[in-house]
Amino acid sequence: MRAPLFALLTLALAACARHEPNPAAAAEVAAFGTEFERMQRELPQVYAKVPAGERDFRGRTFNDDIEQWVFSAQTRDEIEALEKRAAEANSAGEAKEIVARARERAQAEVLRAAAISQYWTAHLPAPYWRRYWDAVFESNRLPVEKPDSMLVATEQRITQSLDNGDFAQAGTQADELTAMLHESLNLASGRILKQRASAVSFSPRKTGCVQGAPPDPERRAPRIIRSEAVESFYPGEAIARGETGAVVLRTRVDRAGCGTHVAIVVHSGVESLDAAALRWFESAQFAPAMVGSQLIDSELTFKVKFELQN
Repeated sequence: MRAPLFALLTLALAACARHEPNPAAAAEVAAFGTEFERMQRELPQVYAKVPAGERDFRGRTFNDDIEQWVFSAQTRDEIEALEKRAAEANSAGEAKEIVARARERAQAEVLRAAAISQYWTAHLPAPYWRRYWDAVFESNRLPVEKPDSMLVATEQRITQSLDNGDFAQAGTQADELTAMLHESLNLASGRILKQRASAVSFSPRKTGCVQGAPPDPERRAPRIIRSEAVESFYPGEAIARGETGAVVLRTRVDRAGCGTHVAIVVHSGVESLDAAALRWFESAQFAPAMVGSQLIDSELTFKVKFELQN
C-alpha cells in the first residue's frame, strides 16, 4: 500500500503546485495589450511632420534617433516580461500593479518620441546650422569661414545631450545656438560686404516705379522714405524652417527718386529670402540725392533683414 499511496500524494501535490490562470489578471494584461497596440499605432502621428532623410549636424536622421531611443528591442523585452509576470499574478491587484509598471515604461517611450520630434521640428534651424553657415559664404562665392567658437562649443553640448538621450535638454540648447547663429550670420554678412562691394550685377526693376519723394536738403544723400513691411514678404516655407537672413541690396536711384535698378551685393544663403528681398525692393519709395541745388542720379546700399519673432 505504501507505494500506491506515495504516488497518489505526489500527484495531488503536483496538481496543487500547478498555477491556474487568474481571469482578473488575464483581463488586466489584455487591456494593457490593447492600449499598448494603440500607443504604437498612433506614434507616427507624433512625428509625421519631420522631413524624411534630413540629416542634422551629427549626420543623423530623425529615423536614426527613433530607432535607437524609442521602443528598442531591450525595451520591448522588458515590457513583455512585465506582461508575462502580470499574467501569472495570483490576484487582480498584483496584476494591476505590474501592468502599471509596464504602462509607465511604454508611456515614457511615447514621451521620448515627442521630445525627439520637438528637437527636430521646434528648434529650427539649429539641427542644420552648419548647412546655413556654409551656404552664406558659398552663395557669395567666397571660402567658408571657420564658425564662431561659441557655435561649435554649443553644438558639442547639444551632441552630448543627444548622446545621453536627453532630447528636451538638447532642444533648450538648440534655441541658444539658433540665437547665436542669427547674430553670427548677420556679422558675417558685414564682412562679406567689404569683400563684395564692387562685385555686383544690376537688373532693372520689374514693376512701375513708386513715385519718388522730395530730397532731404539736410542729408542730400539718397534714402528710403517708406516701403511695405519686410514681414509681409517673408516666405512661408522659410518661416516653417526657422530660416532668417540678411540680404544686402544696392539700387540706382535716379534724380526723380525712382529705384531703377537693383543688385544683390550680399546673398543671405537662402534663395527664397534673396528673392523676397527683391520683391520688397519693388515696394520701396526713395528720395534722390543732391549736389548743391541739383538732383543727381546715385546709388544706395542697404540691408534687408528677415528675422523671426518668437
